[in-house]
Amino acid sequence: MFRTRLYPIPAHGTKRVSVSFDQPLLDVANQWRYVLPLQFAQTIRDFRVNAQVLRGDMPATGDAASGALDFTQWQNNYVAKLARHDYRPERELSFAIPKPAQAGTIFAVQDILDPSWRTFTAQVPATQPSRPAPAAPHRIALYYDASGSAQGRDRPRELDALTAWLSQLGNVQVDLIAFRNDADPTRSFPIHNGDTRALRQAIEALPLDGGSSYGAIRLDANTHPDLVLVMGDGLSNFGASEPQLGQASGTSPRVMVLHAAQMADGAALSRLALAHDGQVVNLLQTTQDDALRELNHLPWLLQQVRVVSGECRDLTPALPTSAENAIVVSGRCHDQATLDLTFGDAAGATAHQQLRIDDTSLLDPAEGDFVQRAWANARIFDLQATAHPDDAAITALAKRYGIVTTNTSMLVLDRIEDYVHYGVEPREPELLAQYRQWQATHPKTNTTQDTEQAHREQVAKQWADFRQWHDEQHPWLETVLVPTADAEIVRWRALDSHKQTLVALAEAKAIATQAHALQQHWLKDGASDATRKPWEHSASLLMLKLDALRMQRLALAPDSDNVDASVASIGSANRRAIPVPSVVESSASPMPAPPAPPAPPSMPAPAPMMSAMAEPMAGLQVADAAHKAASTRPADAGTGTASIQLQPATSDKPYMAHLRAAADPYAAYLSEREAYAKSPSFYLDCADYLRDKAKQPRLALRVLSNLAEIDIDNAPLLRILAYRLEQWERFELAVPLFEQALHLRGEEPQSYRDLGLALSRQPTPDYARASQLLWHVVDHAWDARFPEVETIALHELNDVLMRAPANERAALTQQLAHDGASDDMLKPLPVQLRVALTWDADNTDVDLWVIDPTGEVAIYSHNRTQIGGHLSRDFTQGYGPEVYTIRRPIPGTYIVKAHYFGNHQQKLAGDVTVQAEFLTQFDTGESKRMATTRRLEDQKELIEIGRFQVGAP
Repeated sequence: MFRTRLYPIPAHGTKRVSVSFDQPLLDVANQWRYVLPLQFAQTIRDFRVNAQVLRGDMPATGDAASGALDFTQWQNNYVAKLARHDYRPERELSFAIPKPAQAGTIFAVQDILDPSWRTFTAQVPATQPSRPAPAAPHRIALYYDASGSAQGRDRPRELDALTAWLSQLGNVQVDLIAFRNDADPTRSFPIHNGDTRALRQAIEALPLDGGSSYGAIRLDANTHPDLVLVMGDGLSNFGASEPQLGQASGTSPRVMVLHAAQMADGAALSRLALAHDGQVVNLLQTTQDDALRELNHLPWLLQQVRVVSGECRDLTPALPTSAENAIVVSGRCHDQATLDLTFGDAAGATAHQQLRIDDTSLLDPAEGDFVQRAWANARIFDLQATAHPDDAAITALAKRYGIVTTNTSMLVLDRIEDYVHYGVEPREPELLAQYRQWQATHPKTNTTQDTEQAHREQVAKQWADFRQWHDEQHPWLETVLVPTADAEIVRWRALDSHKQTLVALAEAKAIATQAHALQQHWLKDGASDATRKPWEHSASLLMLKLDALRMQRLALAPDSDNVDASVASIGSANRRAIPVPSVVESSASPMPAPPAPPAPPSMPAPAPMMSAMAEPMAGLQVADAAHKAASTRPADAGTGTASIQLQPATSDKPYMAHLRAAADPYAAYLSEREAYAKSPSFYLDCADYLRDKAKQPRLALRVLSNLAEIDIDNAPLLRILAYRLEQWERFELAVPLFEQALHLRGEEPQSYRDLGLALSRQPTPDYARASQLLWHVVDHAWDARFPEVETIALHELNDVLMRAPANERAALTQQLAHDGASDDMLKPLPVQLRVALTWDADNTDVDLWVIDPTGEVAIYSHNRTQIGGHLSRDFTQGYGPEVYTIRRPIPGTYIVKAHYFGNHQQKLAGDVTVQAEFLTQFDTGESKRMATTRRLEDQKELIEIGRFQVGAP
């Protein structure tokens, strides 16, 4: 599996990309076998094969299952051609070549920069002596990978080999443990006289579903098998990946791996088998007879390579390694050298063979490029086969020798200007000469330090502006209560008259009367703490009654906030009046209105009712005076308790109707899965139903884990999966996925932010790494697609510091100061409400909307509200976050919505999955968090995600 990047793509033009594969032929009895995996998800319009065997002694033969390659002689070569139209290959392309009389071949090529060193690759024939077979196992633990990726394996071929082997053993007990994201309970099958029918039927009946966790391979404390057999592709993508096969005695049984998978993690499977004196049997690379022989014998291994004379380094393969058939040994030697190879098995049998690297094996450098690539490929394979691969070393080798790895992709460029811009050294001689000439004539300038300082100054200014807004005194109930009450009268009047609206209108008038009466006492009562708090409490209870009435109105007429109520506009003479943006409501049903709060305590006698339509300037002057009177109050004084209400997600997809009606929802899900196999929303919907409605959390997790099977290299998809796992409090599963997303998309700030926040929230928080990841977002200059993400991350960094224990906080702050954070940057900025919206689609514009209790909307085009709401910069090209914050919210309901504005993708865009994260008491050390995931299916769709409910102080 590899990635290719093409740039530029000509308008209305095409590009042709040639991908070459260098690989040693497989040793199969008296033949060499060529195998090329061909497993395509889409149909190929024109599929053609042209196979040539150069200077072959005897004709090659194609496998019947590979498409009937028929070789004929042409001059000194054998050639075969195959053509198909609208063809979808589903299995490997392979053919066999008779072995030549001469056994073993060594090729070497001198280094261009230092000809005293040479790179060699040697094909070493098998040297197995006759060995007795080990005792047959009496009990076998069979771990069967039944994850979704098992559908890509040739399972009939695997089961044929398994049943043939068990039939040879005759009488044996097999403990079957099917595993996916977790392991099923053990099922035991006694095999008598080779009868494997019950076992085979049980395996064939397994649902192939879910992600893969090879960490689920664990020996039961009460199980003592003679041998462990793993059947799977090794593609661990969900949860722990390292099997645990040690026993209490400190020993472990021999482990064999059997598979027929075109897509497999060969390095992981080899590491597993060789660590337990076993080997990997790949049925795509061997015959069934040879496979049975390998299963019945101790593996024959290359155990040691010793340099007898000369100097050699970077030898491959890593030891021990299977030597059942011919193997390839590579390395780099200084001048001529001799190597001694030691072969053996776990029973003590040994054999030796020597390799002589001399001038007779030298090739012309122009012809020997494949030798260096073969060595580099083998070296990369060894590095990747470790539990903790050295990514830097792998990437360096891959870039030097032009090899595609999990860390690199093919980059196809045309012009020298493009190579210079991206800092990529071209491999074509002509372009390489131009590239090096450009480097020589354009010396590097060291501007890194100046750039870092300029970036920090810019972030400091953005942070100061953000802090200044929240420190500023914004209008509160002393200013907004009366205009909001008057506006509510106007909005109820605009509705059709019937009994319910008339009753509500009367209630609105009564509340407005009380609000005006209370307003008359503010200048006096607000002058001292003793009288201000009772006044604010009474005003808050009135505002909550008004908010309950508003929720009742919105339930009847969702767009009724759009009625022009500007005559009751909120604000003072020195603030511009801000119109309420038009709100396009979705068809989703709103939440039920909260119950009306209790009546406020005894209040001053009401003044005569003031019409909302009369003397607007007089009202404005009163509000202005009230605001000035409140200007000495602390910015976050008198804040009420806030709660979070998430809007439950509902899906009207046909498959959900099937699940809801089924007696067995999981069986219904399985029956629908094939039609929706590549749809993330299908798995999200079904997992939620199984968890929340069917109360089957284990199956829900299995279904959810399929997101990792869709595309383990899709970082946005991994984020959505990890977000949902966070919501389910499964941080041990979410954190590795965020790590993988960071590995894939290190150029995006979201990757660092997501991982840092998850590490800070897990049951045992890693505040140190979390703070460093968030500081990286703050202190790094990002693409213009992510405007002012540094300010968002800096606020989150401060929240992490506030949640850390005091003694740890001091050390973290000291480290951040050492890294360049100023004192002002690390000063907390508490806010009572915060909501952050992120989404999974790049080049997509999703907008966060927050409607406060006055009906004012915080939106990208109106990102500051009169009561102090603040909306971050608009992310128009993907991912977010867009964040709303308010330090001292007025009591009432804050409605949070997501709007799918549009996308700029150069492909057909589907659903967009969004996550909304609601937080209260943010950056206080006591923050509370709830998050939800929702789906936007159509452009311009607007949905409600949740609400904050702020009570009276």
